[in-house]
Amino acid sequence: MENTEANADATNLESASVSRSQYIRDMGEVIGGDRPYVHPNWLEEQHQRCLQQAEQLFNQTKTATDPEIRKKDLSELREGLEDAYENFKQQNEIKTHATRTPAALLSVLVVAYLLAKVLDVIGFTTVAFLLNVVTFFFLVLALTWLLVPYTEGHRNISNSINELADFIWDYMLCVVYTRAA
Repeated sequence: MENTEANADATNLESASVSRSQYIRDMGEVIGGDRPYVHPNWLEEQHQRCLQQAEQLFNQTKTATDPEIRKKDLSELREGLEDAYENFKQQNEIKTHATRTPAALLSVLVVAYLLAKVLDVIGFTTVAFLLNVVTFFFLVLALTWLLVPYTEGHRNISNSINELADFIWDYMLCVVYTRAA
């Protein structure tokens, strides 16, 4: 009887491992390293789809295990897949900085530059000069953000620029874009 139980437990573990591998492979196709940023709602939908497929794969494996043990193993599989999903969400969030930061910095740079030129033509040279300083500042920020990954020990600079860009994006650009739409 012990051989049968050990065999059933091994089958359960292998089934959980195969299901987890399938989930990771499917989610990797959705949000893997070479894939672009995706909207969090769509990522959640894909997670639910992949989770359901992994659970179906787990449940398709027939074992002689006690149903309570099988439920416990399925619960552990779900917990493991939820942990993997959290990692995928973090990976996706990191990708937002690859697009959001340069977009925010360059948007401010272009708007400040254009406003400076218009104000200079109109005759508001002092304000135009200040906007040129802002343009230069954001150009330096953009170049710094671009070059920091190639230096060692300056991650805090990149993080600070990302936080500034997130602030600009959330409280300035999104407001403008939503009103324009």
